[in-house]
Amino acid sequence: MTPDELAMAVAAAVATMGTEAAVASGGRAVGALVRLVRERLGRRRGDEEALEDAIEHPDDQQRIVALAEALLSAMADDPALADRLREILPADATPAADGGNHFSGRASTVVQARDIHGGVNL
Repeated sequence: MTPDELAMAVAAAVATMGTEAAVASGGRAVGALVRLVRERLGRRRGDEEALEDAIEHPDDQQRIVALAEALLSAMADDPALADRLREILPADATPAADGGNHFSGRASTVVQARDIHGGVNL
């Protein structure tokens, strides 16, 4: 995984699961990831704001990209950070080569699909 891909995967994972990780004890890997990112970006002026914005607005791609850019900058300053992020990034947080599906949150019914040909009735 390239540094750009790592930064985007971490930014997306933190943004989409960051709020849940703060309240749920089950997502230990995500919680560790959020804590590490919060600790490292909290040391950098403006980067903590990018983190908070991404967590508050996980569907805003521009905010995810801003967080990824902050992470890239932090990784450039501290190459060991990239290694640590790779270690604790949950495997299901990395996008699959074919696009993959990801659901995070609470719902009574979730349907994920790919290449549907024809109608779908629920």
